[in-house]
Amino acid sequence: MSHQSKIDMDVKCNPMKLSIEDNDGADEPTLLTTADDEGMDSHASPESDFGPHGDKHTSIASAEVTSTSAPGNLLDLGNDDDYVWYFAIGAMLNPISMRNRKLFPLRSRAAVLMNHRINFFGSIGVAEAVPALGEHFHGVLHRVDRATMAKLDSIERDYIRRIATARCYDGNDIECVVYARAHHGDGCSDVGSPETRDAKRRRWGLLCGKQPRAPSPPVSTSEDKPPQQRYLDIMIMGCRHFGVAQEYIDFLETHESQPRAAPHEFRNYGNPAKDAPTLTLEEVNKGTGRDDQPLFLTFRSRVLKCTLDRNSKPFKEFVEVHSQVGHIGEMYVSKVAYDPKYGVPEGPADFTKEHCAYLEDLLIGYFEFSGLPDAWTPVAWFKQSYRTESTIAPSA
Repeated sequence: MSHQSKIDMDVKCNPMKLSIEDNDGADEPTLLTTADDEGMDSHASPESDFGPHGDKHTSIASAEVTSTSAPGNLLDLGNDDDYVWYFAIGAMLNPISMRNRKLFPLRSRAAVLMNHRINFFGSIGVAEAVPALGEHFHGVLHRVDRATMAKLDSIERDYIRRIATARCYDGNDIECVVYARAHHGDGCSDVGSPETRDAKRRRWGLLCGKQPRAPSPPVSTSEDKPPQQRYLDIMIMGCRHFGVAQEYIDFLETHESQPRAAPHEFRNYGNPAKDAPTLTLEEVNKGTGRDDQPLFLTFRSRVLKCTLDRNSKPFKEFVEVHSQVGHIGEMYVSKVAYDPKYGVPEGPADFTKEHCAYLEDLLIGYFEFSGLPDAWTPVAWFKQSYRTESTIAPSA
């Protein structure tokens, strides 16, 4: 690859350009297993092709994307019926977030998504890849199998898969998939000729044999706001872990954000009625949402009941989630809404009162973002023990 001595990349979302020196001796990234907290620092990780502080990311320069190699020549590294390269842009940049969702890529490597820009949308500022000819931004390519893509489909259920091109830091282009909102299209329009695009649709079924899903309603109709600081911290830690360019990390670190709420600002569902019963574990476990049973979730010593129409799609989705994770709301939310500030407790007794209150605030924010602000209401008490105290009736 000596003819690929330098690749200049422009990240339009931050007016900077990255000069990447070629490295013929770069090793392939190794297997990503269950990363721990100690691995989430600025030291080089085994999953990264490059050094921790941008060893190969040497300068900030001008505005064009140039390459001495033909940019249309894709490096096909096995986007077949069994494996695909998935381009992560938000929480999935972070190996702890991946592990919490039981997602374990075969390989991971830093790269740049071509002809797209990053955007943050909705009331909580989640990341999305928006098609934009000539623009680019950094992220992480994860090599995943069909089963992992099915899990990702479930997680990213308000999005569709887009076919895209990612440029690795060694200059090679890799065909990949990225999730985008439905109104951006299926992603085949910017990859090859019409015949090639049709072949890709047949070969991948829009990747891993799955046909395109019907476009979902917009994730949120609320005013777009900057990302939450928690979300940016997750992205930044993941970028550091996988050796993403320091310039992009700088962009995220200086991006406008919604600061974490102070404890006195945390929202909550309030308390059940004063004469509400205290349910036993057996009674709570019956609240599965199946066979005419209510759907229960416990949170901060209260039992929350789902108020949605039992025949609605969200109710059925919550029933399925409940069957997988159980009734303890703190455990579930701490994994899907991981926050580096608090970590991921192993059990209910490992939570602090502040962490639990913080997670309840996040849960409320999520359902507001999803257009379901009244999905849960407190109906009973449930005794739960936490790290600092055991309470039955927390103050509202």
